[in-house]
Amino acid sequence: MIDGEEDGEFDEEQYMAYQTLMQNWEDLQPNLLQSVLDYYKQKRHELGYDIELHKIIH
Repeated sequence: MIDGEEDGEFDEEQYMAYQTLMQNWEDLQPNLLQSVLDYYKQKRHELGYDIELHKIIH
């Protein structure tokens, strides 16, 4: 996370990390979104939500 000091200054490493993230955002976004979707599907399965849908369809 980027978090400035009380005086509003950022460490050089924080600034560089933010710049790198923004420069690579287009490439990173699909992987991040896929990871979130995979996690969501896993949790739905663990909690049994997909079982009801399966019963209704069949």
